Amino acid sequence: MPFNKINPDLQRERDNCTFNVTELTNLLDGGPQKTKERKQREDMVFNEGVHNESVPGMYLSYKEKYELAIKKSCATLLMIKKLQEKGKAGLDSYIALLGGSLATAIVGDGNPLALHYIMFIPTIMGQGTVEQQAYWMSRAINLDIIGSYAQVSS
Repeated sequence: MPFNKINPDLQRERDNCTFNVTELTNLLDGGPQKTKERKQREDMVFNEGVHNESVPGMYLSYKEKYELAIKKSCATLLMIKKLQEKGKAGLDSYIALLGGSLATAIVGDGNPLALHYIMFIPTIMGQGTVEQQAYWMSRAINLDIIGSYAQVSS
């Protein structure tokens, strides 16, 4: 089914709802501008075809699933580079495309770069000094370094 075709049952329910769907969508996205940005990212993913799979994941071995996830993550990084060239690659785009719900839709569970984008970069931003952020952020965003997570239990 093409991505722009809506299931008739879903459309009927939407038509009968008692609230403004656009208003709710904007609220959930964080405002009209965020909704617009999200839709642009989604359109880019659909147009690039990054989400497409020639063989459904259930038929792949663990190794093949991992390799496919790497391939999709690399294709997603190329999309981010295109967004950067257009001046539209803020942290929201990185998180959405590599660590958020859109990333899950593209790669599925186990995105090889999710931890880097949803934990490592926000930790630098939230806990690093200004000097540490200046030193590490560009390296992390450009994937010159890839962060991970370690926890020690006592």
